[in-house]
Amino acid sequence: MHYAEQVWKKEAEENERRRNIGIFIDGCLSFGIKQEAIASKLVELYKLSHTDAMSLIKSRPDTNVSHSAL
Repeated sequence: MHYAEQVWKKEAEENERRRNIGIFIDGCLSFGIKQEAIASKLVELYKLSHTDAMSLIKSRPDTNVSHSAL
């Protein structure tokens, strides 16, 4: 495998990992799971530091937007 192919493969794997982490966080937040519990699971599953996990959770957009018409 050429060097460029190895770089592309590694980049694709990292993008997939980031996507999976985002999906996991969004799913947990939508079920009302507390941030600390989500962070603990991210540390376990994805080998993130607790600080990195909390940073990722807090950086997710808030999907619980209440509408004034409701």
